[in-house]
Amino acid sequence: MDLDIREMIEKMKYRINYYNWMALVAMMLIFMSSCSKKIIPGNNIQDIKTEKANQKDEKIENFNYLFFEALKQKCLGNLKNALKYFLECEKIKPDDAVEYQISEIFTISGQEKLAVEYGEKALKKDPGNIWYYYQLANEFKMFGEWDSLIDIYERIVERFPDMIKEKIVLGDLYMQTGKAKKAKEIYIEVEKKYGKSKELEKKIIQAYLNSNEFEKAINEIRKAHVLFGEDRDFLIMKAEILDNIGKDNEAGIMYETVLEKYVDDPKVIIAMFKRYMKVKKYEEALNMLEKIISSNQISQDKKLDYMFEVINLNDQNINISNERVEKLVQQVYEGGKGNLKTQLLLADYYAKRKEYNKAMDMMKRMIEKYPLLKIGWQQLLYIAELTKDPDTIIYYAKNGIEIFKDDPLFYVYMCTGYYLKNNNEEIIHYANDGITIIKKKGVNDIEKETGISYKILLIQFYSYLGEAYRNLKQYEKSDQAFERGLKVDPENLMLLNNYSYYLSLRKEKLRKAKRMSKRTIKKEPENSTYLDTYGWVLFKMGRIKKAEKYILKAIDNGGDSSPDILEHYGDILYKKGKKDEAIKYWKMAIKKMGNKNVLEKKIESLKSE
Repeated sequence: MDLDIREMIEKMKYRINYYNWMALVAMMLIFMSSCSKKIIPGNNIQDIKTEKANQKDEKIENFNYLFFEALKQKCLGNLKNALKYFLECEKIKPDDAVEYQISEIFTISGQEKLAVEYGEKALKKDPGNIWYYYQLANEFKMFGEWDSLIDIYERIVERFPDMIKEKIVLGDLYMQTGKAKKAKEIYIEVEKKYGKSKELEKKIIQAYLNSNEFEKAINEIRKAHVLFGEDRDFLIMKAEILDNIGKDNEAGIMYETVLEKYVDDPKVIIAMFKRYMKVKKYEEALNMLEKIISSNQISQDKKLDYMFEVINLNDQNINISNERVEKLVQQVYEGGKGNLKTQLLLADYYAKRKEYNKAMDMMKRMIEKYPLLKIGWQQLLYIAELTKDPDTIIYYAKNGIEIFKDDPLFYVYMCTGYYLKNNNEEIIHYANDGITIIKKKGVNDIEKETGISYKILLIQFYSYLGEAYRNLKQYEKSDQAFERGLKVDPENLMLLNNYSYYLSLRKEKLRKAKRMSKRTIKKEPENSTYLDTYGWVLFKMGRIKKAEKYILKAIDNGGDSSPDILEHYGDILYKKGKKDEAIKYWKMAIKKMGNKNVLEKKIESLKSE
């Protein structure tokens, strides 16, 4: 979210009103002109006026009136009335100018399909009108349709081959969507045709860098140095290349040299922040972040991005609750209180510090003010999930469904809430509804506003179904759900682990369970949960010695805090005849909030032997 929503709307209104007032003035002139023509008597006017001509004149007059009124209503901000008049115009004459205006209104109203439909209609009628291409491009950008945005610029470049700016925009879009090789071809083509420039050279070097063609990038930097002299951006890119090819020391020296030469330069400060974050020099990174936040030359949006990066770090070497980080968060917040992204940052920070009430209060206020802001609902439900309060999760997920009926994310949270309440029937109900929605939308699609992959949500639904059917002892349906999830993503570690573990508990298909579990520890050899599952499958197969090896490895990798892993190790010790040690680990499992009744029965049973 680059701009505060209110600021964005105001800017959009200003832009629309400016151009529409111009159009309105033009229409008034046309309208007055047409009226003046009607009062000038013609020599043979009675001879040429037939009934058909009268009807035609009446239609034109009616069209002109409706179009004029529609423009007036649009300028006044009465979009509903404007749309009504434009649609009446379309019935009389499906003109491309009318369709263009309708498309623009649907864009402002957020009705993507209709906006694009009318934009394409206008363009089809007049494929030589560049403004119709721009209108569609604006729609695709606004709705986050990057593939369609690239397509429209490809059509512009094909139709208007001499438009340099549009070619460069297309190259930039390729860069933003990870198509660096295509971008490079465009930049080089423009350079050959129109000559070298420093800015274009930077784009070419960046394209080589993004394509991992580091040698070519270095050569281009050498040439650019000869042509344009020393430049900060060329030096930063050279340092980045050295970093990428594993020359850490040389990269570090280059970065420090650049920092010495351009000590207060915003681009250099940002480059150094990224470098320090990469090499985990967090104190130095925070030094750079302080400069970034204090700078008037760096946008609030970028400041927020870098602050989000810090508070979402999952690294024990930085404490996000320390005084320094807190001060930086508050400083960013003070710099843009009205900005929604700024408010999301503060709420996220409170949540990371486990100050859930503060975080929830902020998000509740936000969705009350902006009920259609989906990312606000997403953040609210994420925080509610952290509190593990099922009633709060269900309450807000239900309200979200009422507003965003076809968004599967809210159905996932309904499953989460009912999972915490152990209500398996409701989990099955909402999971199946969510699956139906995703299949209609397309498994490989992404939710535009939140950026969430439907594929990931689909896997979550199948996982919840697998859990719910297992809890209901409907094992065949449970296995089917896991199998379907693995068809969507055969390498999903969560599904592989849970499916193999549940098979081991039933002592069914143990070879299959072993194969699936082994794939998880190959991918994450230090994951205590996956190591425990693999060890437990081996235990169920009677391979006690090997099972012990993996359970111990799980304990060494953080599993000493898991009651299940401690209980499993106690079971292995019992099987080996080490009764006292088994009791010791079962007691440890009780202390870690394991199933007290089951564990105490095991201990009593062992003592009575």
